[in-house]
Amino acid sequence: MPPFERTFSRFTRKREHAVAFKSMLRRRGIQVTSITEHAGDSPTGKLMEAIIESGDEFYSENLHFMVSEDMRLSGMMMWLSKLLAGLSILSSC
Repeated sequence: MPPFERTFSRFTRKREHAVAFKSMLRRRGIQVTSITEHAGDSPTGKLMEAIIESGDEFYSENLHFMVSEDMRLSGMMMWLSKLLAGLSILSSC
């Protein structure tokens, strides 16, 4: 049983950070392993790990884009509704 176990769904948001952090931890004798994806230390396992980390980075960047776009559209809708409300007040005068 390892002395310290941490569970997480994504190690980092960027692949370059994952490589740097895992390298730093490896130099200190700490091994990072996935509970859900059993990649291993073989060349194929390293490729799988890179693909998973790239997928995590894509998910994070795509989520940021979608949230930003939704916020922009929400702001535009709010501005438009205020404009229309103002126009209806002016036309009733």
